[in-house]
Amino acid sequence: MEILKKIVVPVDFEDNTEYLVDYASELARKFDAEMYLVHVIPMGYSLGGEMVVRYSAIKEDEYKSSVEKMMERLVAVTGKDGIRCNGKVFVGDPAEEIVQYVDDVGADMVIISTHGAKGLEKILLGSVTSRVVKRSSCPVLSMNPYKMKK
Repeated sequence: MEILKKIVVPVDFEDNTEYLVDYASELARKFDAEMYLVHVIPMGYSLGGEMVVRYSAIKEDEYKSSVEKMMERLVAVTGKDGIRCNGKVFVGDPAEEIVQYVDDVGADMVIISTHGAKGLEKILLGSVTSRVVKRSSCPVLSMNPYKMKK
């Protein structure tokens, strides 16, 4: 029985991304699974300590383009280890976009970080991880990469 062939891994490109992707890569390798990295740009919300504001469509397009380039590099680095890997960038509500992507690719598991939003942002937006756990159609493995041994 094949139980784990497609793993969705939401990434935020913060310093924890490396640990999250390394962990997911090891699991993908053991199950010969394909990884689907996903990043969601939450327009109008704080992102990496900077507020993303809609100044113009050109500005938004430039920002999305730079994030897509980061995703391309992450997919290339992950793929060098022999992992079958894809990457996708969306704009919208992070939890909603992640859950929709999980359904779209027919994922068997989500591996997601538990550490991200803090303070007022967490109160206003809620925990993305918590919302993904509640809404996902497949099992969700949550981990705190800051607690992982280096």
